[in-house]
Amino acid sequence: MPRELSNAPLVRLLDRGSPAALSDAQLAERFAVDRDPEAFAALVARHGSLVMAVCRAGLTAADAEDAFQATFLVLLNRLGTFPVGSSLAGWLRGVARRTARQVRRERTRRRRREEAVARPGAGSEAAPERAETIALVRREVDRLPDRYRAAIVLCDLEGLTRDQAAEALGCPPGTVGGRLARARVRLR
Repeated sequence: MPRELSNAPLVRLLDRGSPAALSDAQLAERFAVDRDPEAFAALVARHGSLVMAVCRAGLTAADAEDAFQATFLVLLNRLGTFPVGSSLAGWLRGVARRTARQVRRERTRRRRREEAVARPGAGSEAAPERAETIALVRREVDRLPDRYRAAIVLCDLEGLTRDQAAEALGCPPGTVGGRLARARVRLR
């Protein structure tokens, strides 16, 4: 086998350059075009400490890790849809800030719901009526078509945002919003 043929993959790799030596824009283009995992890994390595620092502000370690992963998932999904210049660090910082804020809000909502349920004597006189109402609502939710029921369960009962529900359901957030509206009308 001729020597130049056996080294062809190595030559192509060297021609592309080391990920660490490339700019953010070059790495983004490389990932968007070739789905090169090394390019994305280089972006995470380059900006990971900044994103984690933003996520840690006011969050528990587990919540900060969730926000960190969500931030890079946004980047993963958005690469190739906008021009990446020298502002990628600022863009990631903004996404991380918004994601961390959303995680904090969800944690607060969840804690309030848990405290309301755990509060002793909360509605003890109305407990039979409440149980009857809950059973009625469950029956009515169960009667909804699957697509409406999924939106109601994810957003109204589990407390997910429309974006999170859309990701879980594999549809756009606007579709989730429409399904929620139609499901709520049917439940009324």
